[in-house]
Amino acid sequence: MDELSAEYYEKTVKPEMEQRERMKKKFMFLIKLTVAVCISLALLSCFCLVYDYNGCSIHNATGATDYKRKPFQFTTNMEEGFCFKRADQYGFYNTEQAVADHPQILLMGSSHMEADQMRNEENVGALLGEYFTTFNMGLSGDFICPCIARMDAAVQTYQPTDFVILETFTCHPDLEEMRKTIDEPVTSTGERSHFLEAVSTYCPSIVNLYYALQNWYNAGKIESSPRKQYTEPDGVNIENNTPVSEEEFHFSEEDIKNDGYASTLDELIQKAVLPVKQNGNRLIIFYHPGLEINPDGTVKEENLEEKKEIALFQQVCENNDVIFADMTDAFTEFYQKEHQLPNGFWNTAVGKGHLNKDGHRVIADVLIQLLEERGL
Repeated sequence: MDELSAEYYEKTVKPEMEQRERMKKKFMFLIKLTVAVCISLALLSCFCLVYDYNGCSIHNATGATDYKRKPFQFTTNMEEGFCFKRADQYGFYNTEQAVADHPQILLMGSSHMEADQMRNEENVGALLGEYFTTFNMGLSGDFICPCIARMDAAVQTYQPTDFVILETFTCHPDLEEMRKTIDEPVTSTGERSHFLEAVSTYCPSIVNLYYALQNWYNAGKIESSPRKQYTEPDGVNIENNTPVSEEEFHFSEEDIKNDGYASTLDELIQKAVLPVKQNGNRLIIFYHPGLEINPDGTVKEENLEEKKEIALFQQVCENNDVIFADMTDAFTEFYQKEHQLPNGFWNTAVGKGHLNKDGHRVIADVLIQLLEERGL
C-alpha cells in the first residue's frame, strides 16, 4: 500500500502540485507586472502634469474646429519654453479681454497661432487685442486646409465684423489635401468617449506615449507635394537645364488656369474667401517662414523654388481679393537688429519649433500696421 501510495504521489499528486506552483508563480508575476506598470504610469503621469500636459480634448459642436480644449482646462508645456496656462470658457487660449461674439477680428490657424508654449497675453491674438476686439481660435493641427474646410462654420459661429486672419507656415499646400478640402464635405471625429476623456485627463502618460509612437512611425514621411527642384547657386532647372529667373514669378490668370497645381490652389482660396465675403469681411492670410541661419550668422535666403511658391500663393490671393502678408522681411529685419529668431525657445534647437514671443510680436506689429492702413 505504501509503495502504491508513493507511486500515486509521484505520478499524480506531485505533478499537480508542481503545476499549481508554476501557475502560482506566473500569477504572482502578472500581479507584480501589473502593479509595476500601474505605478510607472502613475509616476510618469505625475511627471507629465508638470512637463507636458494637454488635458482633454472635446468635440466642438459648432463645427468651427473638429475639437477644442475643455473649458478652463489647465495645461502645461516644458517641451518648448516653460508655460502653465488655462483655456478660456470656449476651449481656446484667449485672455479675458477677448470677445467671442462679433469680434472685429477672428483669428484662425495651427499650433503656431494657438501658442500653448507661452502665456495667453503673449500670442498674436492678445497683442492685436490691445488695439481691436479679437477672438483667437487657433488650434494644434488646424493647418491651412482644415481651417479653410471649416471657414464657413467659424464665420457663422463667431460673426466677426471686419476681418478674418488665417495663419499658415507654408505657401505650398499638399495637392491631394487641397483637392479633398475642395471636393469633400467636412468630416468630424465626433464625440469623444468617456473612457478616452478619462484617460486623457487622469493618465496623460498614455496619451504622450501614443503621440511619441505616432511621431516615431511618421518620421521621415514627406507630407508636401512633389516640387520642381532648382539649384540655388545658378538658378538652373535640374529637370530640363533651363535658366530660372524671377521673371517666372509673375503669373497671369491664364497661367494659373492652365496649371494643375495653381488652379487647385486658386479653387482653395476661393473656397476660403467665399464665406468671409458673404459675412461682409476681408480675409487676411499671413505666411511665416522658419528662418535659417548661415554659418557666418547671416540669414539664409530662400531659393528660387521657394520664392516661386510664395509668388504664386500671393498672386492667387490677390486675384481673389485676399490680403497676403509675408513675414519673411519682417523676421529678417528683426533678426538683423535684435539677433533673435522668431522660432525656438531656450530649451530647443536654435530657430527650430514653434513661434516664440518675439515671433508673435513681430507678426502682430505687421498686422496692426496693415489693419490701420485699411481703416480699422
